[in-house]
Amino acid sequence: FLIDCKFLSLEKSLNNFSHQMSLQELVDILYKDEKKNEFTSKIFEILPATIEVYKFLSSSGIKLILEEAGLRNPTLGTVPLIRIDRPKDQFFSTPWHQDTWYSFSSTNSIVIWIPLTELTKDIGYLKYEKDSHKEGVRDFVLNEKSNEKFTLIDNPLKDKIKEIEIAFGEILIFRQSLLHKSGFNKSN
Repeated sequence: FLIDCKFLSLEKSLNNFSHQMSLQELVDILYKDEKKNEFTSKIFEILPATIEVYKFLSSSGIKLILEEAGLRNPTLGTVPLIRIDRPKDQFFSTPWHQDTWYSFSSTNSIVIWIPLTELTKDIGYLKYEKDSHKEGVRDFVLNEKSNEKFTLIDNPLKDKIKEIEIAFGEILIFRQSLLHKSGFNKSN
């Protein structure tokens, strides 16, 4: 019975679906009708494992960008991750962190960060602490205030906090040791 209700709800949500729809438009439609993120969380879980994502990350274009940045033999160190920052939801927002905490790759690994939608001030820009990647791995503790496993012990210096305004279609590359966090999604 619960499964049938979920599929009926999903079918109702997708009545306005179009193959020309962006990922953001699809997530917006699903998000309006779901309870406890049962649909959008599946996108969050499945999308990183698609062949298309791996094909893109191993494409000659990405390889060329990485080689021009000085990497000799780039390899995929962790499973790609997809973030969906739901509107006005603090629990799933990432607090200050370094990706090094989650990775078993070398400490000088890099992150390729690609927005899957147009970012705006309301959706929230990525924030980072300037020059934090030069300080090595920062101390962290287990985090019970959000969905993220760890959080920074000491807050970053306010005068060093910056926002990155990155457009849809651009690629941001940074060291895993860069201290950063999600912007807050205050959109609808």
